[in-house]
Amino acid sequence: MDVKISYLKTDNGSCNFCNRGELNKSGHGLVYPYEFVYDFGRSSGNGLRASICEDCLIELTTKVNIINDNE
Repeated sequence: MDVKISYLKTDNGSCNFCNRGELNKSGHGLVYPYEFVYDFGRSSGNGLRASICEDCLIELTTKVNIINDNE
């Protein structure tokens, strides 16, 4: 798996798992409550490629751990 950090100011990415962006003052663009996202996908380049913010990553990890604890 290939994982890298993308910074919103330079890479124009956003989280694919939440909708925390809010319209900026001019109403022409979004402002996000995070500065970077983790981009991840297959190392081969085939298949899913996604971006996730730290809050969504923590939520995902917590839910996976709950599932694993219940098995």
